[in-house]
Amino acid sequence: MNDSLAVSLLAKVTKWDEKRLSKELPKLSFLARTKYDSYSQFDPGFRFMSSFAQWMSQFDKEDVEIIYSAFNKYLTFISSEQIKYLVDLMYSSKIKPFIRDLSAIKSGLSRYQLNKIESSQEYKIQKRLSLVVGLSDGSHIDILRRTAGFSNEQVLPMYYPNQEKLQDMFDELHKDSLLKGSNRNLFESLFLVDDFTASGTSFARKEDKYKGKIIKVLKGLKPKEAGTEGNADDESDIELSDLFVKDKINMNVLFCVATEDAISNINREVEKYINENNMTDLIHFNVDSVQLIKTEEINRVKNHPGLKNVLKKDKYYDWSAILTDSYRKGKHDEPYWGFNECGLLLVLSHNTPNNTMPVIWEDTSKFRGLFPRINRH
Repeated sequence: MNDSLAVSLLAKVTKWDEKRLSKELPKLSFLARTKYDSYSQFDPGFRFMSSFAQWMSQFDKEDVEIIYSAFNKYLTFISSEQIKYLVDLMYSSKIKPFIRDLSAIKSGLSRYQLNKIESSQEYKIQKRLSLVVGLSDGSHIDILRRTAGFSNEQVLPMYYPNQEKLQDMFDELHKDSLLKGSNRNLFESLFLVDDFTASGTSFARKEDKYKGKIIKVLKGLKPKEAGTEGNADDESDIELSDLFVKDKINMNVLFCVATEDAISNINREVEKYINENNMTDLIHFNVDSVQLIKTEEINRVKNHPGLKNVLKKDKYYDWSAILTDSYRKGKHDEPYWGFNECGLLLVLSHNTPNNTMPVIWEDTSKFRGLFPRINRH
């Protein structure tokens, strides 16, 4: 469907007169050109205006204006360029200041002596003794590595590395000329990074036992029991814990975008795990995001006039396809708000989170969302 046909269908569905069309179309067309058309999960040759017209045509006529009003007011589309910018900010506003503050403490300098700190030997060592780990394929760790100037020997694209990679990292730490004479050849800081979280459950949660990506990393950092230590020079025995100091690991979990609830949930579950596993002296934990979505912002969306009544209509969903086992792990008494009832109207350029309302991303024979998503679970 070309854009002219899409506009004709949109005018028919919305019943907009010429005055309303002349007001809404320039805005939609501009956003389509600058953002929406770049959505990665559109079918080849498919563009936003076509998807938008077909999406709107599926709603009952009394629901069209309510849906458009909520979409127009609250939808946030984060483009690939904006993601890159957020990743750059993650380094400049979160990682770099943390390394700088640690260096100031170690060097006995004031944290405000920025130039002196960043030109110090301690700052270079602290940066080298930082390991950066991606928590998903959306972590954009390649961008972060280039922005920060980290070496390949201190970056892991995924949180389950093989022993060969760990061995290479261990070897490089022990022969790095920067560290010679410092008696420091193990990582001291750990940065776990990802692009987005809305519920936090995939990173840390307790079911019958603790699960999640961060929990897996913590298990890898847990000190080996006496008598089970391997030889770190033996490639078959190398583990993540062999690469880190044994007294204090500064562990920072950083997201480009996160909700307040997710930050709170991750903090709570990780703190419980650390306490129950006697790791409080070893792990100093912090979780943060570059862009924070406040709960009050989500509540404004959920309280948009008439929206809940529209979303409650079962005719807009194929629940047999949406309510998967992974979806049911979150709250789902009101599943039309998205996974864990997060109630987001958020789209990332490479995919739509399932925490966003299903009418935005559902792709079934019964209903096709505006930005269909690829399920990562």
